[in-house]
Amino acid sequence: MSLEKITVDRRKHRREKKKLDKGEHSADLPIVNEIYSSSELLEMAEGKDYECYQLDLLEAFFLVFALNALEISDTSQKVMSISECWSRFAFYYSCRSYHGLESTIDPPFNLFSAHYAAYHYYRSLGWVPKNGAKFGVDFVLYQTGPKFRHADFAVVVLPHRLQDNKDNKDNKDNNHTWKWLLGLNRVCTQVKKTLILCYVTVPANNEATFSKTLLKNYKIQEIILKRWSAEKNR
Repeated sequence: MSLEKITVDRRKHRREKKKLDKGEHSADLPIVNEIYSSSELLEMAEGKDYECYQLDLLEAFFLVFALNALEISDTSQKVMSISECWSRFAFYYSCRSYHGLESTIDPPFNLFSAHYAAYHYYRSLGWVPKNGAKFGVDFVLYQTGPKFRHADFAVVVLPHRLQDNKDNKDNKDNNHTWKWLLGLNRVCTQVKKTLILCYVTVPANNEATFSKTLLKNYKIQEIILKRWSAEKNR
């Protein structure tokens, strides 16, 4: 039996169960009395494990560094150190597009370091951050996890680097407009999430190599933004 057939049967079982609960079952439609057990699913799938668990770079580094619960190997099957993971993840992470602004391979500062600092901060507070690209943000925060309830907050990470004890005028967050912010806030309101602007102050010349005390030099400030409606606030 194919995986598609198993999925169809399961969906059919759920529909029939709902009809039975409502007393709407038709005698012409068969009822699936049993749901498949794990062993039955494995046998039907011919011993192949179709379930794949994927981690993004931030989740993977947190498991390697903060929890020491994961080992990552390179293409030669050599286990990578924390410093190697940091430098390689920073390279791949910074090559992506950042809020619609093309990031070069040699960015003005390490985007991964700022985003990981925010990720580590929320994980330390007991939240479960997940990728928020679906809603146009960096993270969505769950109290327990996606399986149990919807996310309560949507987080946008805005890196801010200090250089020679002065603000760097070339920061990425300075390129955002009020139009972008209002549009993002409207989207978050429609999906019943509270928007958080997370400003991460990155220390100058302190991010190329990783050390266990590195995160102590980062500063995080949060601004909660809610949509104001003149009609509802008269």
